[in-house]
Amino acid sequence: MASTSTANTLSLWSPRSHYRQTRKGKILQSTSELYLRDDLGLGFTLPTHTSAKRNAIVTVTGSATKISTAADLMNVLIPPYWISQRTREVGKTRVVIVDTNVLLHNLDVLEHGSVAIANLVIPQTALQECRHRSFTSYNRVMDLLKSSTSVEDDDDNGGDDKKKKRCAIFFPDTHHLSTQIDPSTASASASSSATMKEGEKKTMNDDNDARIRNVAFHYGEALTGSDVDVILLTDDKGCRALALEEQQDTMDMDMEEEDEMEIDSTGNTNKNGKTKEEIKL
Repeated sequence: MASTSTANTLSLWSPRSHYRQTRKGKILQSTSELYLRDDLGLGFTLPTHTSAKRNAIVTVTGSATKISTAADLMNVLIPPYWISQRTREVGKTRVVIVDTNVLLHNLDVLEHGSVAIANLVIPQTALQECRHRSFTSYNRVMDLLKSSTSVEDDDDNGGDDKKKKRCAIFFPDTHHLSTQIDPSTASASASSSATMKEGEKKTMNDDNDARIRNVAFHYGEALTGSDVDVILLTDDKGCRALALEEQQDTMDMDMEEEDEMEIDSTGNTNKNGKTKEEIKL
């Protein structure tokens, strides 16, 4: 689970070691250096627009645009334009964080111009895993990242073709400071997890899933107080169970902090649990 306290304890440079077993049974240690950054914001968009060139329509990809703050994110998100048939109210804006298995097996759903999945966030970890397993799916995901609707497209279409509106965001979670896994708390959370079997060790895939979950929590913290739903889209039951468990732990911690703030604001107790009268005595 990513938080501001975790980001403050991590260094911008950290070595990582993983163990793997060869076919002959030997254990090899692989160590890599990871450089983190704290200025990546909330991801990048690659808007495209069409232009006429030599009597042909060519799709041109614009320069990457950084999303620095939550206000910038609200400006690029596609607002809801569908009405619920049951309540007759306009639906809420959704930000969908995509997991690797969705990119590999359900990419057709993401490519379809649906109003339910208009705002996509593709983490770098999921993109790298997708490239490692299927290069064809990787090329389709790259085309999906370049399918963000630009202002020029809205002007050319007259604003009528709303079904083709899309916001695809690339989030560099591999080098983002706020989405890293704290080694001091990773072992404790893994041992207390209900989905982790006794004696089972964490793998690189578990770290990648935890980092993708941290992306969802990072967007949830950034969009706190706004009318935007952050959804983690995954086909992994274990990852979904861990996300619900971590979300419940976060809600419990927030409630404890609010209770402590209410107690401190009344002035009746201090951090040691003693009242002012007891301290005077």
